[in-house]
Amino acid sequence: VEDTTGKTASDSVVITVGPPNSDPTCEILSPMDGSTGNEGDSLTLSGTAQDADISPSLLSVSWSSDKDGTLGSSIPDSDGSFDLTLSSLSRDTHAISLVVEDESEGICTKSITYTVEQGGPVVDSITLSPDPAKTLDTLTANASFSSASGGALSAQYDWYVIDASTGLDALAQSGSSEHLDGSVHFDKGDQVYVDVTPFDGSSTGPTVASAV
Repeated sequence: VEDTTGKTASDSVVITVGPPNSDPTCEILSPMDGSTGNEGDSLTLSGTAQDADISPSLLSVSWSSDKDGTLGSSIPDSDGSFDLTLSSLSRDTHAISLVVEDESEGICTKSITYTVEQGGPVVDSITLSPDPAKTLDTLTANASFSSASGGALSAQYDWYVIDASTGLDALAQSGSSEHLDGSVHFDKGDQVYVDVTPFDGSSTGPTVASAV
């Protein structure tokens, strides 16, 4: 740089131009492509990623399902391993996608198919009869069940009575009986409902409550 009097000054800077950005590489380690699981079971997604330009721990990792949407994100450790544990997925066949992105928006994507099947026994429906019930009636829980295992189905019935005068909700009877004797367990104005827990000989299904 020179001014009008002829005085000059100079400076310099060194700019190093690096090689082109390398996209990260990635793999889904589990679950295996095409594998299956039971509805309600937890599922751990795991994978690995590497990048020629930066540490794996600086990579952004996200998971998604074409059925359930965004599943969550993971943080790779120094060797590139990462995982994400899900409480469950909906019953369906899922395309599970992994997206790994570096600081320069380089991307690696992988996808697998995972099917969630009906797991243990489930209560498909439950009603109480007679409805309405009188004090001396015997209430019956009419429940229908299904199970992917095909095993013999049974259930535990936990009967509850909400006292009309106090509003207290108390367990009146518990066991294998789908019947509750009104002459013994409830009075006029009380409200009654039942919790039904199915069992297929190998696993216990989720408890379902009837309407009050």
